[in-house]
Amino acid sequence: MIPELSNFEIYEQDLAYMKNEHHGVVTFIHCLNDFNREIVDWVQSLGAKRNNLYVNYYRLYSFCHYPDLFTDQFPNFTYVYKPELLFLHPHKYINFNDLPKIRKVKFEKTFCFLNNRSTKSRKELFNFFKDNQILDMSYASYNNVSNRGRYGARGKIEDEILQPYKNFLEDKVHTDIDPSIGNFYPVHNFLFDVCAETYCTENYIGLTEKSIKPFLWGYIPLIYGPPGTYQYLKNLGFDVFDNIIDTSFDNELNHGHRMWRFQQEVLRLSKISLTNYDIVQLESRFYNNRTVYLKNVQRCLNTINWIKQETNFLIANREQYLGF
Repeated sequence: MIPELSNFEIYEQDLAYMKNEHHGVVTFIHCLNDFNREIVDWVQSLGAKRNNLYVNYYRLYSFCHYPDLFTDQFPNFTYVYKPELLFLHPHKYINFNDLPKIRKVKFEKTFCFLNNRSTKSRKELFNFFKDNQILDMSYASYNNVSNRGRYGARGKIEDEILQPYKNFLEDKVHTDIDPSIGNFYPVHNFLFDVCAETYCTENYIGLTEKSIKPFLWGYIPLIYGPPGTYQYLKNLGFDVFDNIIDTSFDNELNHGHRMWRFQQEVLRLSKISLTNYDIVQLESRFYNNRTVYLKNVQRCLNTINWIKQETNFLIANREQYLGF
């Protein structure tokens, strides 16, 4: 448990929130990488009156950008967007006070493209890699996981490939992938970490460890996510290597157009010799990104302390929000 969350409790694990309830004021902190897809329905259920009264006042702090919640249609609910909270979940698995050094840059492959859970976008992208002979220049896997506990609804059998695929050996073979594994790498000595995010066709930006771990461990992220993903990361202070990657695909609102442009960028990068990259410059930029990552980790903890102060303020002034 993170000390800053000592007065919070887990609220409905599938919703990935921590909850603090006191004197009619209920604070939620979005603390995991999983999102409530029916977020508006959930908020409406919270805001229902009892005996024609609003019994509680609710406030949700989330790193997930939900445009539909920027509204005053929920009288006893407020949504506060705090992107720093994205860095709360990795605390469960990573000791930020004792990090190993970033590896020296060496190239054996151009891409790392790892897929555990089967999704439509990942299958489409995997088939693109296969059809364009890009798998050979990648550490690649497609594990065909379509049903794993509470995550089963997100992996569909129709999104599996004919046989599970993995073209590399690991020191330890994982028959099932614990969430901690997602924060690390089973392979090294590549340049681009390619991922199709869990939520990449939704109308909100909700990132997972897939998008942020390259900044910690020294790789260039090549992310297929919702439009605006790269700007989101730039706003957090990261170098997104947009002098190396043409991130124009990130501006496409149409899913089909965005996927096609992303594929074309992968194809373009696949044709560039790894000898063209300045290793010394890359190592410097990787080091700077780790520094930015750690600053965001601290900002995340500072944000939690600020949320606690806000909660105390709401409790002390509950009559302004609830009327009693």
